[in-house]
Amino acid sequence: MSPDPAGGAMKAICRDGVVVHCRGFKAVDTGVVLTADADREEVIGFLPNERLAYLLPDEVAERERAAGRLAGADGEPPAVEALRAELGERIDALERRIEATTGDGGTTAGSGHGVDADGGADADVARSVPLEAVRGLGPASRERLRQAGVASAGDLAARAPVDVAATAGVTRRRARRWVRRAAAADG
Repeated sequence: MSPDPAGGAMKAICRDGVVVHCRGFKAVDTGVVLTADADREEVIGFLPNERLAYLLPDEVAERERAAGRLAGADGEPPAVEALRAELGERIDALERRIEATTGDGGTTAGSGHGVDADGGADADVARSVPLEAVRGLGPASRERLRQAGVASAGDLAARAPVDVAATAGVTRRRARRWVRRAAAADG
């Protein structure tokens, strides 16, 4: 890629929502070098590929953002973020209905989910709540966390979100949600 032919202002939009203004850039194998001038003589910064979401002329960036097609802080278009939020609320509502129906937080005698046939604590559940109980944590992320020694919701709740983000390869915002949900699941 090369600088905007008209030498106009550009925006480098990062996956975490940070916007860097520039007038030119040079793509290299590991990312982009941002410059203050279209001739690419005055370097103002570097963005690695894994951090960069978009590099667009200002007018295109504004048009795309207004149309809802540019990523937000989670690296997803606002429409996807809104859908995730709506689905999260619907899942929460369903979980509350299940809890109200069973009357005991979703566990029933003999189910293997907290109480054994004699009414005593199920040893597996007493030890830990599995990562599968953390809403929004998919199989690939669970596997990456397990490889890093996170075996249960309690382990995840004890980790710093910045460490979880680095381990799972997700944004800090998403990692904070997982840690918060893990703490709630672990009780």
